[in-house]
Amino acid sequence: MKFTMILATILALCLVVNGGKSMKERFLKKIWYVRSKGFVSRYADVQEVPLVGGSPAENFARFKKRFRFFYSDFAQETNYTVYKVQLDTEKVVLADPVALSWLWNNQRLISKAEPGPFKLNSLRYVPASLASNGRMHERLRRNYYKIYRHAYKKYGLEWAFNDLKQKFAASFPVKGVKVPVERILDDISIGNFAHFMYGKDWTEFKVYDQYAKVLSIVFPPTDQDDAIINKMFEEVSDTPLIKDELNSVFGRGKCKEEATSEALFSVMCVGVPGLRKAMNSIVPLLVQLKPKDRNRINEEANTFFDATNSKSIDEKLKNAKTIEKFVLEMLRYVGGALGYVTYEANQDFIIPSYNGYYRIYKGQTLILHHFAAQRNPDTFRFPDEFTLTGNEEYLKENFFAFTGPYNMKATYSNRKCPGQDLAMNLVKMYVIHLARCDIVPDSDLSFNQLNGYRTESTDAPLTVKSFVCKK
Repeated sequence: MKFTMILATILALCLVVNGGKSMKERFLKKIWYVRSKGFVSRYADVQEVPLVGGSPAENFARFKKRFRFFYSDFAQETNYTVYKVQLDTEKVVLADPVALSWLWNNQRLISKAEPGPFKLNSLRYVPASLASNGRMHERLRRNYYKIYRHAYKKYGLEWAFNDLKQKFAASFPVKGVKVPVERILDDISIGNFAHFMYGKDWTEFKVYDQYAKVLSIVFPPTDQDDAIINKMFEEVSDTPLIKDELNSVFGRGKCKEEATSEALFSVMCVGVPGLRKAMNSIVPLLVQLKPKDRNRINEEANTFFDATNSKSIDEKLKNAKTIEKFVLEMLRYVGGALGYVTYEANQDFIIPSYNGYYRIYKGQTLILHHFAAQRNPDTFRFPDEFTLTGNEEYLKENFFAFTGPYNMKATYSNRKCPGQDLAMNLVKMYVIHLARCDIVPDSDLSFNQLNGYRTESTDAPLTVKSFVCKK
């Protein structure tokens, strides 16, 4: 108790009015953060999780309309960061950074409950690591790791950078009136990543566009959807990674279907949607930067094209601090590949949050909502704005774009995305190449979360008058 009082006093002395938040609000925020880290062991005022959406029929209609923003809408409307919604079952939504950090560090309390779209794609009914538990989860995670290690060993970041350079040179310039460029940028990011991971040219994948639509459907797949799923599985099975390198990558005797399933899941279901979303989100945010911030990014980007700079690509990426800030803030602002993931409570427990302690019961379905947590007004000074400085102070400790907290290390047994480092480096490369382009948009660049089926940083698709890149 004495330790807690001393710590609280120190924190209170350090607080200042910041970004419109009162000293009391900042003080409470720090105390809840301290409690969440285990400094306070005695629970006080444990609450039942409030119900905010009690009509399943109304909620289903709203979910169909708002889709991606369905759960985060409730958080914004009610100011609750932990709440319940009635759909097919009762969902407990955790849109709270403290709650998410605590739960990700206590993963023994949860298990995978409902794979959502990853159940629909079925992966030929061979489960992926995200949708598995126990020993199967650990075994499949090892496959996931092996895919990434193999790509780094075979290609490396230098190859990825140079491949992007070639793709930008081949794709631009474009000029005209309202030229749609998102598909061009899609093909650059997807083609680069698919080749890096699979060793196969993107043009050889024929059904991905149809497959992506199957992934986003709410209801179970039809026979036609199943045919698309099977075709996508066959195309991945025919890549060098699976066809030629199965034994060397995964080990002798490894089940081909299981390896193909994890390769399909990790690349096509998570990696590709996340990276194409990032590529298309960068452009509107980059062109709207303050001149001072844009100049810093341009300066860092130019070092990658300086023939006299002998540093490795890894060193250059580590030194690109402004570009890293841009990428982190962009992923906070628009979210990662998965806006939320679903789990089931294995036992009764009490979870801390910014608003107190809540009681969770065994068997409850938990929605870990990363997107809403990253826009929490108690955490960030400007939660609904993109800024390179205003949200920097608490960014990494409240960053969940790769599921687990940013500084959590991915292991075989936990559920942190093992692709975080690669994804961060690839997205930094996107910023580097795009920073050297002169882009004149002629579409609305606002982002008010109007379209629940759109994942990028604008409500409307991006079009341009011109898009010209330096060679």
